[in-house]
Amino acid sequence: MLEEILIRALAAGYRIHEVPFKYRARVAGHSHARLFKFALSYLRTFLAMWRLRNSIAAADYDARAYDSVIPLQRYWQRGRYKAITRLAGGFAQVLDVGCGSSRILGAIPGMVGLDIQLHKLRYSRRYGNQLVHGSIFELPFADGSFDCIICSEVVEHIPAQEKPFDELTVCSRLAGG
Repeated sequence: MLEEILIRALAAGYRIHEVPFKYRARVAGHSHARLFKFALSYLRTFLAMWRLRNSIAAADYDARAYDSVIPLQRYWQRGRYKAITRLAGGFAQVLDVGCGSSRILGAIPGMVGLDIQLHKLRYSRRYGNQLVHGSIFELPFADGSFDCIICSEVVEHIPAQEKPFDELTVCSRLAGG
């Protein structure tokens, strides 16, 4: 049960700190657990937690993808990181829309991260930049607030509408907004 609680907390973006604990076994008596039922229950829990830990629903999924054991995923994420940080590095006010838990957020000092998924933002606090819980459909910023706006791996997850692009244009100083 403890492992499940820890994995669910980690997947929700919370930091986990170890607290020393000493356990003393019973002096007398036997466990009332049935070995087969216990093993089956443990296996079910293990598989469910493995699926959660390795799914996109985990808060640190984007950050872990950079060091993925899957070569294509690792190659893609590192290339994306390199390209975006190179292009956005020279701007003073940078907004990352749909930042998730990507390492890109920590690469550029003063960058503002916006995401609709609160657990991803909770994880991204470790990068030390300003985070905003919001939607690409209604950006909570004044017109012309940013020199550069990053919107990487977001567009394919939203309905095909012009509103998000209008929102991004209005927040950009370079578009005359």
